[in-house]
Amino acid sequence: MSQSQDRYVQQNPNPMPQRVIPKPPEVIEYICGDCGAKTAMKTSELIRCRECGHRVMYKPRTTRISHYRDEHSALSPHVLFSHVGKAPVLQSAQRLSCAYITTLTD
Repeated sequence: MSQSQDRYVQQNPNPMPQRVIPKPPEVIEYICGDCGAKTAMKTSELIRCRECGHRVMYKPRTTRISHYRDEHSALSPHVLFSHVGKAPVLQSAQRLSCAYITTLTD
């Protein structure tokens, strides 16, 4: 082999170490969007609360924003949420008279 070809055959003196990719946890805990119950689920299970059957589940680390509607808000009167405990609950537009945004963290 000539010297010009030999420089391309040399190995890297500092090779990259093998990357170890951790496996995701087999059981993940979710909070029901309707009743607020904590439910542990496997990744292969259907997303559904075991207590009430609701299909909207939140991960505990997420931050949810609540919007309250009045005449100046752009939200539809059908998409209103208030929080009872930590679970969002639909409310009617007539019962809400103030407009503000609250941020809830777990």
